[in-house]
Amino acid sequence: MRIYLLRHASAEARGPDGQDDPARALTPKGHKQIRELASTVARLKFSVDHILCSPATRALETAQRFHKALKLPSKLPLTLDDRLGIEAEAEDAEAALRDYLDQSSVLLVGHEPTLSRLAGRLLGFEDAWLRLKKAGFVELRLVSKDPLRAELHGWLRPAHLRS
Repeated sequence: MRIYLLRHASAEARGPDGQDDPARALTPKGHKQIRELASTVARLKFSVDHILCSPATRALETAQRFHKALKLPSKLPLTLDDRLGIEAEAEDAEAALRDYLDQSSVLLVGHEPTLSRLAGRLLGFEDAWLRLKKAGFVELRLVSKDPLRAELHGWLRPAHLRS
């Protein structure tokens, strides 16, 4: 099984109270990040069976723009899952992933530090081993279902994508 992790792209600033607002949308910079990422990922013959996504606007917009830029099938399932939400823990994201182990590939779109911590857990580390920047993308290959373990097969950071 291939597991892809995608952190949402750059979004509007937090409000004056500093609280994280789930309605924050992507910025023009975020749109550009997704176009650049999709351009690179398309050359890798990317395909996916299911997209799991945080319900936060910036994550959903990231998933939708990535889907569109890659010209993925219109019937590709996209499921919003609170276990990938802003306040989610790595354990929550892992539980969401476990629901899709029958798929050959799944894309999880969410937030930090959840995705980095999930990657760390899947790679067998106690904590986050890598850090996903905004619009960062990781490819893992599942090697064990019990315990859930994976190998790192790719890691794209926005700096890798700049032309």
